[in-house]
Amino acid sequence: MNHKALKSALAHFSQKDGQLLVNGHLISEIAEEYSTPLYIYDSSFLSRRHELLRKMLPRDLEITYAVKANPNSQVLQILGKLYDGVDIASRGEMVKALKSGIP
Repeated sequence: MNHKALKSALAHFSQKDGQLLVNGHLISEIAEEYSTPLYIYDSSFLSRRHELLRKMLPRDLEITYAVKANPNSQVLQILGKLYDGVDIASRGEMVKALKSGIP
């Protein structure tokens, strides 16, 4: 990822004292609490991106989330409530979606 793209991506997150905030928590505090390396997801960011996508597309268009894009169960729980459904390509993806509460 080039520097310009990284700067653009970080523009979607808040900062405090020169540190990235994720769901209102300083990135350094999160890293101290959990083992690193780790993936950190911001549910409010996921919701905002969905809202932006929804605004850009016709209201009657159904939007589905591809489970293969990120099969993390907590991410699926969030996105399963936002999108009109999920796209699955395997039995394993179907099981993950069902275990995450997506019908």
